[in-house]
Order: sequence, then structure tokens, then C-alpha cells
Amino acid sequence: MFLAPRTPVPKVLLLVLRPQQPSPRRTCVPLARFASQSRPAARQGPPFVASGNARTRPPAAHPARIPTRTFASPTMSSPAPPAFPPPSLVPLVARIAALLTERRQTVCVAETAAGGLVSAALLARPGASAYYAGGLTVYTPASRIAYAGFAPADFVDYRGPTPEIVERLAMHTRSTLGATYALSESGIAGPTAGPTRTRTSGYVALAVATADGVVSKDLETGTFERQTNMVLFAEEALKYFLQVLEGEVTAFRKTT
Repeated sequence: MFLAPRTPVPKVLLLVLRPQQPSPRRTCVPLARFASQSRPAARQGPPFVASGNARTRPPAAHPARIPTRTFASPTMSSPAPPAFPPPSLVPLVARIAALLTERRQTVCVAETAAGGLVSAALLARPGASAYYAGGLTVYTPASRIAYAGFAPADFVDYRGPTPEIVERLAMHTRSTLGATYALSESGIAGPTAGPTRTRTSGYVALAVATADGVVSKDLETGTFERQTNMVLFAEEALKYFLQVLEGEVTAFRKTT
């Protein structure tokens, strides 16, 4: 039996190709259309309503008003400012201002422990420029040396305010500012105190200088409360000056 030779079967490589998914299609949107899409939707108004033969839109509701802030004004209810000048000084200043204005005279002030209250009280009245010539608050030795005619030697054995010291303050201030009168004050407001009378809390020396000379006095308030003493010093200084203006104090000591 004759057998024919076997013909080799060719090997065939089969590739299975999966169909490729189509890529998402990109759509070009015109710029104007994109802008309209990015904006928030316009608020739709109320529908048209028929009115006779015409179609009209009802009036839109008034937009909500933004609440406004209200600020306090002097005419509204607001806390009242503290009384100034202190009430005890007001009638004294009123009388002093009337006399000086009527006589066309002026006054200048040099004070220490009152802290400027005497000048402030005189200036608090309208029209003060007619009678107020100026003032100093010389609380420290350095300020007295710089502005009140004192020298360092005057404080070598300093023992507190005295009538002689306030007389010098008044005479120098009046001479410098050229006023008709000069009122000066120096005291110990407290609460600390020294061993001598002129270092006691509540002690104050006052002086008034005029063209006729200078007068002075000292007194004690009897309190160690600092702010109370400051007001009392200013009150006593204005009282003393008013006594000079009204002729109750006339024993002026002549100065050279």
C-alpha cells in the first residue's frame, strides 16, 4: 500500500482585533453663546397680562431697601459730657470775666499743682481772648527755670511752695506777658505729704501781682485727695483774685 507523503499544514496566526471606541466628539461653542451660558439666568418677570387691546407687564415689585446705619448726633439721646469747668468755678469766672471786660483789663496765670485748671476755667468762657493774656503750668523745677525766671540755686534747699515763691511767679509772669494782673498758685495736691507745713497735702500758696505791687496768702484745704485739692486750689485762687478786683484786698507789697 502506497502512502503519499503528508503535506505540512501551514500555521495561521489569528489576531483578534477589538473595535476601537470612538473618542468623544468635541463641540466648538461660539464665544457669544458661551458667554450667555456662563451668565446666571435672568430673572424672569411676571407674565404679560391683557389690558384692553394691549399686552402689558405688571409693575415690578420695589427691590428691598438696604438698612442704613444711624449715627448719633448732638440732638439725639447721647451721654452728656462731664461738667466743665467744675461747677464751683463757673460763677467766679463769670464775675471775673465781666469785671475785666468792662475795665478792658487782662490777666495772666502761673500755676503748678492746679495743673492748668485756673487757665482752663478762664478760657472756657466765650470771649476769653478779651481778658486772658496767657498762662504757664510750671510743675517741675526744670520748667520754672526755663519759663518762670528761677535759677538752679533756688532749688538747692527747696522746702516746698511758699508765699515768696508764688510772688516771684506772679511778678515774672506779669512782666513777661504785660498783663494788668498776674495770678499764681503753688501747692501740694497729695496724697503724699512731707514733714513741714508747706509740704502737707492740701497746702497752697497764692499771689496776685499788679502795677501797685504784689499780695499773697497761704491756706490748707484739709484733704489728702489729689483731684479734690486741684479743684480747691483753682477755686481759692479765683476767689483771691476776685477779692483783689473788687477791692477787698489792697495791702500790696511794693516791688522793685
